[in-house]
Amino acid sequence: MVLYCGIKYYLCSEKGSIMWEYTTVTFNSLFDAEKTLKRKSDRVFEQYGKDGWELVNFQCVGAFGSMMVFVFKREKK
Repeated sequence: MVLYCGIKYYLCSEKGSIMWEYTTVTFNSLFDAEKTLKRKSDRVFEQYGKDGWELVNFQCVGAFGSMMVFVFKREKK
């Protein structure tokens, strides 16, 4: 499985007290069956969950949903 991990960026909450760190993970899903796509997604969720990341958004982009994009955030330490 080939993953592309995007650039991390930081945002302050409206309260100004919490700084959030965001990152993206992208992978090809064009030829995946439902079970294969679930396994790939579960691996990403498990890996990032262990590191304290929280899923905030996902998209299926490209023709026929050929690419999955997950956006994660965690509190910046």
